[in-house]
Amino acid sequence: MSRATVIAALGGLWLAGAGCQSELDGTVSRTKSAISMGTPDGEFPGVCGITTRLPRDPDDPDTERDPQYCSCTLVADRIVLTAAHCLEENTRADVTCNDGVATGPCLDDIDIRFGSSFGAGTRQELDDIRIHRYFDPDIAQVNDIAMVRLTVAPAQAPVTLNDQPLSADLVGESILLVGFGITEADLDDFGLRRQVDATVSSILPEHLVAGNADFTSCRGDNGGPGFYDFGAGPAQVVLNSTISGCNPNARKTRVDAYTAEFIYPFIDSYIGPCALDGACVETGCRSPDPDCDVCSQDGVCEEDCDTRDFDCPLGVFPGGDCTDDGQCELGGRCIAAQDDPDYLYCSQPCDPTADDPECPAAMACTDLGGGAGECEFTVPSPGSQGYPCDVNNQCRSSICEEGICVIECSTDADCPDAPAGEDPYTCVPSRVVDGASVCIGRIITGGGGFCAPSVAGRTRAGTTGGLAVLFLAALAIVFTGRRRRRR
Repeated sequence: MSRATVIAALGGLWLAGAGCQSELDGTVSRTKSAISMGTPDGEFPGVCGITTRLPRDPDDPDTERDPQYCSCTLVADRIVLTAAHCLEENTRADVTCNDGVATGPCLDDIDIRFGSSFGAGTRQELDDIRIHRYFDPDIAQVNDIAMVRLTVAPAQAPVTLNDQPLSADLVGESILLVGFGITEADLDDFGLRRQVDATVSSILPEHLVAGNADFTSCRGDNGGPGFYDFGAGPAQVVLNSTISGCNPNARKTRVDAYTAEFIYPFIDSYIGPCALDGACVETGCRSPDPDCDVCSQDGVCEEDCDTRDFDCPLGVFPGGDCTDDGQCELGGRCIAAQDDPDYLYCSQPCDPTADDPECPAAMACTDLGGGAGECEFTVPSPGSQGYPCDVNNQCRSSICEEGICVIECSTDADCPDAPAGEDPYTCVPSRVVDGASVCIGRIITGGGGFCAPSVAGRTRAGTTGGLAVLFLAALAIVFTGRRRRRR
């Protein structure tokens, strides 16, 4: 099977939030240090610098944009780890490259080098880039991680990665930050590989916060590593995430949060006995051999999977409507609502024993037994009979009456059971649809105004939508008709 040259999940959005700042003039803040109060680094030659000539701005295609600067780390033979926002814009197919002629992906405009400063060392050719599937340039510091495979192995030795969960005991300890960013002392120091100790102030599920007003990371350090010695030598525990300046409490992406599902599968698809080489190996694999499963990351999209194949275009997020399991992202399935077998939507796996199973809004974790759980819509499900509404298009029946979604009926027997403690639904003439009858219980004034389900800017199968609402907003879907279960 052929491997795609570039696997980039998301495109079409301008790279916002700049952590790897391109402008190195008077607009750059000098009020914070940036790995600058530290010293030039000679300990970690595996830390690399990235200079990226960005694609042309479609609103000003005749003007060359300023370059973007980042840092990176060699983490395995020919494999580099960095921040997604440092590379993502150049991996899109719908951009015009820096020369103003070629169209993306613009990999020739990405310059990675190993040396003590930008421009030092030999430029590395790129063989493959993988941006985290759920990275969204409109959401700073979320899934901001990317992998690069170099064409030729550099002379430097890879660093050690930490894949063990970080303990709260790390708070108050120092991690060693390394990068090529600007400094407070002198902007001429920009582009030198430097290191500094930064104190850890908090540990979050996918991030670590470290630094203060004197010692922190800054522009040009993004994508670079932070090390901690657990007793066997320095191990990379974080990489710098998106920052807009010299942030005294900068968030770092935890490496251990991404090793099993992103970093190791990319490395192992190239290196070791379980690589993508046409032969299925089922034992001794750190990551599952992609040759053994057509639904794994083998470079070929398979639509008929138990959940979305990562080789396929972005699918449907939890709460979005679906027809098949293979459309659902985040490991979800296409299931029917508890109160409406004709309404199918994507679920999401969850831990039924957790205090907070982290289900999306309007969902709860259902215990499936055997330690497995699934985030499902509570009853009434969004848009179904009894769900609060303000306007008709918030309802799957397209009828909002007395502040709830209602279905048409001929007799009381057509109406579903009302929620516990509520008056039963009865079939009465509609005040909204002439000549129709609908299921209504007691009269309700006002309405909840909660729209029907969606996440992440709601993506239908086979299309890509923004991920921002996935983590930040309530679910909302406009239903245009009833969907039937596929038999």
